[in-house]
Amino acid sequence: MASLTRFSLTSSSALCRLLINRNAGLIQQHLPSMIIPSAAQQRSIATTPIRRDIDSAAKYIGAGAATVGVAGAGAGIGTVFGSLVVAYANLENIKN
Repeated sequence: MASLTRFSLTSSSALCRLLINRNAGLIQQHLPSMIIPSAAQQRSIATTPIRRDIDSAAKYIGAGAATVGVAGAGAGIGTVFGSLVVAYANLENIKN
């Protein structure tokens, strides 16, 4: 088993060396174009001013807080009117 593994490793490394030596001319010929991108392929990172990013974040935070506030106010109004209806119903029961 050990001899089989040693043979396969030796033969695979020899095969790799053979392929690399055989294609060395092609690799050297095309390597500069693979490493150095052309002007059309170069990309730059688009950055925005920090102030504009902070303003955008503040808008979303403000909108979220307003939504929570309106929902809380709606729940509060619902509780008030619910209590009013229950009180009125109890008042009618007392009168009868």
